[in-house]
Order: sequence, then structure tokens, then C-alpha cells
Amino acid sequence: MASDFFLKFDDFHKFESFEDAAERAAHDLRRLGRNSVDLGDGFLRLIDDGMSPSETLASSVSLDLKFKHDDAIISHDFFKVGLSFLDASASQHKIDIKEIVIIKTIDKSSPNLSAVSDGGGGVTTIVTDLPQLEADLKVTGLDFLQLAPGLADQPTESLSPNFNKISVDYKEQGADGQLVGGLGADELKVGADFITLAQNAEQFHIRGLSDALFKYGQDAVALGNDYLALSADFQKISDHFQPQPQPDAVATGGEIKFNQAVLQNSADFIALAGDLKILNADLRAIGGDTLKLSESLETAAHQLLPAVQKG
Repeated sequence: MASDFFLKFDDFHKFESFEDAAERAAHDLRRLGRNSVDLGDGFLRLIDDGMSPSETLASSVSLDLKFKHDDAIISHDFFKVGLSFLDASASQHKIDIKEIVIIKTIDKSSPNLSAVSDGGGGVTTIVTDLPQLEADLKVTGLDFLQLAPGLADQPTESLSPNFNKISVDYKEQGADGQLVGGLGADELKVGADFITLAQNAEQFHIRGLSDALFKYGQDAVALGNDYLALSADFQKISDHFQPQPQPDAVATGGEIKFNQAVLQNSADFIALAGDLKILNADLRAIGGDTLKLSESLETAAHQLLPAVQKG
């Protein structure tokens, strides 16, 4: 009966392009991490400037100029993060799981590897889960880009829902609530997929492949949890930009300004910066996992391809 999973390699020469795609994906994930840290640092710099004493008119003018400079940098950082999400989505798509590595079922009674069927199926759904994650990355990138221009000049009624969009985006990247096997349908589910692959790859005794799959799965789960933490951070930020009476916001009709919201709720923005640094570390880790997985799959191809009968 069909019970195990197998990695079928249709064409060894495809691994040359697969390795190139893996390097590109790793590069884009690491750049997304760096740009995310820059965004957090921008908020920290604004908070630091706002906490500086301004006792004279000259110092008040200087602080206003600093704020304008900080605002411009934060807007640019939102732009960089948005582009990085789009790049990460595009580069991951080039790692064609359907063409390179296809999850197959194999009948234990079959005499050789040529019995691998095209049916697939089972608990692992990586072929459908990865494209869903790519789509979510693209949506997040577009929402960051929408928020980026003139961030400090946008009215509160647009800032609050736009930050809420990003909160929802991060939540959907982590787990969008469509529970499959107890996990969400995106990064957490992808992590579960790879861990299942690792467990099923152990029986084939392919050097390093099971370890590489398991490490990728573990780090994907960590990344999914990062996204959920950031979702909560951006939801808090969205709430802070809701129009409400403020003692120092009478002139703006009860709306709180961008810099005011950051300074009055500095603890939440500091927490955001901290979570963005954790995200950076985990994106760097999964970038390295992508390269390691590429190497392990190439090794597996050397071991398995001679035994596979091509149709």
C-alpha cells in the first residue's frame, strides 16, 4: 500500500538553475531582514530625538528639522521593506517546487523507484502552501509601498487603517486561521510541511537531506511566530493612530500627529523595533537554510537519479 513519501528528480540539469534561484532567494530574505531592522531603528531615532530637551526657540526649530529628517527616513524605510517583500516573493517563486522536487507516494511493494506515481497526496501539501505564502508576501509588500509616501503628512484616518492592513498581512503570513493539522495555512504550515518531509526522508538515508529539511521547517515555524508578533505590534500602532481627543492636538481637530503618536506610545514602537530585529535574525537563518537545502538536494540527486527510470 502507498504509505511513504519520495522526492522524485525529473532532470538533474535543473539543479543548476535551482541552485541559482536558491542563492537569489537567500539574498532577498536577508535584505528584507536588514531593511526591517532599519525601519525599527528609524522609530528609535525619532524617539531619541523627541526625548531630547528643547528649552529655546532655536532648539525647538532644530528638533522640528530633526523630526522632518526622521520622518523622511522612516518613509524611505517603509518603501525599502515594501520592495524587499516583493523581491522575496518573486525570488522564492523561481524555486519551482513542482519542477524540481515533487512530493510523491511510493508503493512499498514496488520493485524499484520507477514505481513513483504522479498522484502525490498525503499530509504534505508543500506544492500548494508555498505559492500561498508567496502571494501573501506580495500583498504585504504592496501595502508597505502604499503607506510609504509622505508618511508623516498623511491624515490619521488613513494611517490607522493602513497600519491595520499591515497587521493583517503579517497575521496571514504567519497563520491566517485556516487551520490545517492544527497550524495555519502559511509560514507555520510551510514549516510543518518541511518537518514532515524531513521525517519521511530519513528512511532513504540521504546524507544531510533530512537534517536540511528539518532545519528549514524549524526556522519557518520560528518565522511564522515572528510574523504573528509583528501583527500584534502593528495592530497596537494602528490603534494609537485612531482619531481621539488629545490635549496637544486641538489644532488638528482631535487627530494625533505622526510624531506625537510615536512619542506618546514609545514603548510599543520600541517593542516593534525589537521584534523586527528578531525577524532579521530568523530571516538570515532561513536564508542559510535555503542554500543548505539546495546543496542537500543536489547531493540527493546524485544518489537517486541513476535509480530513477525516466519516461
